[in-house]
Amino acid sequence: LKLALKQNLFYLVYQPIVDLQTLKTAGVEALCRCDLEALKEIPTEEFISVSEEFGLMPELGNWILTTVTTEAGSKLLSTNPSFSIHINLSPKQLQQKDFIAFVKASLNQLNAKQFVFELSESIMTKEDALLEKYFDDLHQIGVKISLDDFGTGHSSLMLLERSPISSLKLAPKLLHDADSDTQQTTSFETIVKASKALNIIPVAKGIEKKEQLEFLQQHRCDFGQGYYLSKPLKLPQLLTFLEKEKNT
Repeated sequence: LKLALKQNLFYLVYQPIVDLQTLKTAGVEALCRCDLEALKEIPTEEFISVSEEFGLMPELGNWILTTVTTEAGSKLLSTNPSFSIHINLSPKQLQQKDFIAFVKASLNQLNAKQFVFELSESIMTKEDALLEKYFDDLHQIGVKISLDDFGTGHSSLMLLERSPISSLKLAPKLLHDADSDTQQTTSFETIVKASKALNIIPVAKGIEKKEQLEFLQQHRCDFGQGYYLSKPLKLPQLLTFLEKEKNT
């Protein structure tokens, strides 16, 4: 990991986040990839935690934020004010004393309201006054906060009632279980309804087949992402994808 960062072997791909009613792309999630063969085996969802474990945070996380804003920000956001870019954050980034200033400098001329910072669900179980302050500071500058992989057992919707969370990225396991189990279907529906009651947008992850998309539409989950809708794309591919979508 350290060698890859030093030699600039990391790059970004962007997976569309789709409005499940219109099937139009509403935003993207920026995902980090690496050209080193040994690192290609790290699952996307574990990239942040593995990077933390090996002492690469917050350096890698800051590189991701800077790269997203410089290479993709204006190209993706300038023509569509409702389009959003999701960026995964490490708790170690939040704990930098100059993090908010770094975010402001990175966003520069871009609209902060079009950025969504994703944090692991487990962060909600920690009582940390400094994290709460950073949540408030991010909220003040307009950046939205999303809780990633919700439903993995670390927190409950009740913890979110007075939080600044704007959306929930539902863990793929929730969708996969609901797709095959009646009791889990009820649980999934309850989470979607409860999140909407709190004005928190539910976003499904791991949509892999038509039946799952139809299930989500039936249960009024607002947004989703997964290989059935689109694989992660490099920026030039993404721009072509969005242009074709606009013309259909």
